[in-house]
Amino acid sequence: MRRRLVIHIGMHKTGSSSIQHYLSRNRRLLRLLGVLYPDSVGADGRRQPKHAALFDAISHEADQGRPHPAYGPSAAMVEALARRIESSGGRVAVLSAEGFSGPKPDFARALAPLAARFDASVVVFLRRPDLWAESFHRQMVISRQVREARPLRAFLAAPEMQAHLDWPRILGWWREAFGAEAIHIRAFAPGAGGPGPVRAFIAAASLPRPCLLLPHLGAHRNPAPEGARLLAMLRENALASGAPAAETESALAPLDEQERRAFLATHAKAEGLYMSARK
Repeated sequence: MRRRLVIHIGMHKTGSSSIQHYLSRNRRLLRLLGVLYPDSVGADGRRQPKHAALFDAISHEADQGRPHPAYGPSAAMVEALARRIESSGGRVAVLSAEGFSGPKPDFARALAPLAARFDASVVVFLRRPDLWAESFHRQMVISRQVREARPLRAFLAAPEMQAHLDWPRILGWWREAFGAEAIHIRAFAPGAGGPGPVRAFIAAASLPRPCLLLPHLGAHRNPAPEGARLLAMLRENALASGAPAAETESALAPLDEQERRAFLATHAKAEGLYMSARK
């Protein structure tokens, strides 16, 4: 029987950091349960809580047309990863990087060779599109790699944001690479009353039940600031990029009901996927 491989592709702002915190902090204990969460080491030599090095290698090749200067060809990284999993003795391995759900086919295609060597499944969490988009904007503002400087509404109207919300197309690439039966879509529902992202992931990935006894099940990671602090960061980003500075908190105000209805109508297919995942 072939080993199982679970590829967690996010999306952003659906509890991915909490899941990765749980997996990375429990690496040794998970191994005792037959679950391998392979190490990921950055260009600076530091261990990463998610598989960011592999993401960076694939993304660099997609954008620049040549291997990453620190990591080399992504195909070699995927091959080394496959050999690591095969030699581990574990029953299941887990990869996690929310960037894998980005609007590029390259991630699914780069990881597609793993489908021939493992019983692979792809787990993705979806959030209601309007709430996801608002939360994603906050995350891009605080990101020190992105430093988003646009107010919320300008950000939502940008073509690249429309690409990020084309979930049917994005998931279509993963279906092409791994087969429709391998794709497991779950709804992310933050707040009290739900199982929490880590418990939901353990269930979606069919990890051994004793995984529920490990530490860090309820950790809340990577919260975005609100109000004056977030506005200050938006202004700082604008100053650094030479963009017009946002003067008032209206730059970050949530969508009103009319805007929300229009946004959901525009992204009806994405909302349909989310609603189907809730059933």
